[in-house]
Amino acid sequence: MKAVDRSRALAEHLGDSLSGASIRRLMRINHKTIRDIAQEFNLPMTRVRYVREHGVTGIAFVCDWIQATCGEEAARAYLQRRREQESKP
Repeated sequence: MKAVDRSRALAEHLGDSLSGASIRRLMRINHKTIRDIAQEFNLPMTRVRYVREHGVTGIAFVCDWIQATCGEEAARAYLQRRREQESKP
């Protein structure tokens, strides 16, 4: 299974939070370094290190970090899955 497929599959099963361990795993799977994410999203490297250690909570933050580690397609898959879950009674 390709890294993109694994990342997308993981993104579809996430909830409202993303642990530091999950972020580290996604970065490793997708060959993203702290510097890569910091430069691409204009974040301080200390913020990336903090999130790698502590994780994030909240749909918007989870979506942002999925996009940063996995790409736009995985972030869209996560948001689509969240919408489907919210629309179910």
